[in-house]
Amino acid sequence: MALDLSALTPYTDEQSSGLIKQILLNANTLANNLVTVKYGVFGDTYKLNYVKSTVVGTNNLCNTTSAGSTILAQGTINLCPIDFYETLCLQELKKVWYDLEMSRKYAPEDLGTEAEIFASNKVETTGLEIEKILWRGNKSTGSGNLALCDGFLATAAALTGETIVTIAAMTSSNSVAYIDSIVAVAPESILDKLEIYLSPRDFQLYLMDLNKNYKYNVALMGTEKVQSIFHPGSIGTTVHSVAGLSGAPSGTFIATAKENIVIAFGGDEDINFDMYYSKDKKALVIDNNTKFGTGFYFPELVIRSS
Repeated sequence: MALDLSALTPYTDEQSSGLIKQILLNANTLANNLVTVKYGVFGDTYKLNYVKSTVVGTNNLCNTTSAGSTILAQGTINLCPIDFYETLCLQELKKVWYDLEMSRKYAPEDLGTEAEIFASNKVETTGLEIEKILWRGNKSTGSGNLALCDGFLATAAALTGETIVTIAAMTSSNSVAYIDSIVAVAPESILDKLEIYLSPRDFQLYLMDLNKNYKYNVALMGTEKVQSIFHPGSIGTTVHSVAGLSGAPSGTFIATAKENIVIAFGGDEDINFDMYYSKDKKALVIDNNTKFGTGFYFPELVIRSS
């Protein structure tokens, strides 16, 4: 890909300006520890091993009859290798004011103080793209980066035995009732630790409904940035805003226990970032690569929108 400088102008007197990196405020699934994360997975699959048991008692003290059950089972997460690769011709920067921010003596192989800003920008941008894929990725119907791997929505839709709630567009008047309808069908075993994941837009409408119609925690919502909140009237439900669901139809959600929703990353790091100057290409090479997949331990503990 060519270095796009179409938005810049040739040298003027802009020495006082600086390159402002893109700031991503809401790539929060990993940063806020909203789901279970497994690192260092070798190979292309990760096995979700689990045990289900029952016990049967008796009043017969001499009982030797075996009862109850112990079932060992496993699910599978398929990991997707993803590579974000880009080359930038640094000599193009000679034409515009960014050259002044590079090394004092111009060298087409050295970004100087700008290297850290470029690297930070690419890491953050890659992080946001991965956040989107983790939730909305779909190898069958997605486009662009969303076609690279199945995210939680696609993985949940492929389950058997999950609970499905008919999707309804959320508004500032019906959002609390919509969350109530999700809690109402949640398995009893996870009612004390139910997590509901919404898009930032739907989460905002939910907060507006709480504030306007239920007068809930108005002081807190007015003084602090809120991305997760306890659902009033529940025994243990937390509603979250996740950036990865941005762009999904209103009312789209996943609900389950945190321990049941899993991201598995291959290798030793969630994102491997490399930036170097290639003499062959006469360009700066930025290479981000990762491998990850999504899954759930127990399908029967998943609630999703239709």
